[in-house]
Amino acid sequence: MDEGKGLQQLIKMGDLGLLNKSNPNSIYNTPPISDVTPLLFIDCDAGDDDAVAVMMAMTELDSIGPKPEVLGISACYGNTNQTQVQKNILRVLRAMGKEMYIFPGADRPLIEEYSEAYYHGMDGLNTPELPPFFDPEDPDFPFLVDTEHAANAMIRITRQHPGEVTLVCLGPLTNLALALRMDSTLPQRVKRLVVMGGTKESRGNVHPTCEFNFKCDPEAVHIVLSSFQNTELVTWELCEEAFMPWPQFDKLFKGNSDQCRFLGAIFKNSYLVDKRNQALPTGPRAGAIICDALAMAVALAPTSVVTESHRRHVTVELASPLTRGHCIVDWESFFKKSSNVQVITKVDSAFYHSLLSKVFLQSIPLQF
Repeated sequence: MDEGKGLQQLIKMGDLGLLNKSNPNSIYNTPPISDVTPLLFIDCDAGDDDAVAVMMAMTELDSIGPKPEVLGISACYGNTNQTQVQKNILRVLRAMGKEMYIFPGADRPLIEEYSEAYYHGMDGLNTPELPPFFDPEDPDFPFLVDTEHAANAMIRITRQHPGEVTLVCLGPLTNLALALRMDSTLPQRVKRLVVMGGTKESRGNVHPTCEFNFKCDPEAVHIVLSSFQNTELVTWELCEEAFMPWPQFDKLFKGNSDQCRFLGAIFKNSYLVDKRNQALPTGPRAGAIICDALAMAVALAPTSVVTESHRRHVTVELASPLTRGHCIVDWESFFKKSSNVQVITKVDSAFYHSLLSKVFLQSIPLQF
């Protein structure tokens, strides 16, 4: 499908520069206002790294100021099917003793079908040994999931809090794309948009050049990047570079706190896969890569986490059968188009790891 025809089809469906801490113009150079509670809306596909990101958002972290208020969490297909994603989000919230309705979202991409990913286990959290708190047959389950669709929730909540909400998108961008087709003024009301997805060096994790979230729904990516003019992009390679060394991660994975035991349970599958991948000829992985947690850290503490970013024009390949879903960063301005993305290129890994440690090395009991 060529780009023009693809966008025409989506319109019909819709009815349904270098910036770093040393640069005074950097968006990451202004200290956060300590007495203002950050407002978040989280859209995720609830694999194990999404779970860590949600736990980070729900944890009191003194080093970053006031704990954010999470106004909503929405579910999207991705690491597993959308119904299972709902259950996974609710499992994390239940474990943390949090009561919150979540919003059901897209169960497939805008145009193509998709196949579930099993890197995070068969259910997205690899937790068959834990009690299934949210059985689909449980009569209480439907009442924990709001009847409002994720796209409608994004529109409503940003209208209620114009210019205050940070959207944190951790999975395929289908829900946000649907919201944009329903309300093109949405970007004007969003304070920040932080996206985990794409690549900065064309090195993918599910394809030679493509990252999973962008590959799932390229049309949705195109809509989002064409609509927002200052998306903050946390790419796959950045997450690789910010890995937590195995000795440090093992202290969390095998720790005695409830948080550590929960981490050990939900990371069981991906931990074994990553450990096994150390022997691959492509080179060893020196530690744990927790992509969505890094994106959440950027959302919560940008001035402490981000040390360098570049403002560039970014788009996505839609037509090529060979590279469909490829994130294209126009580093040298060949396209002569205005910049629309803050491509984060360096982070303070030590500070990010300290946030992860604070989330899990706590003595607050969890309910699981």
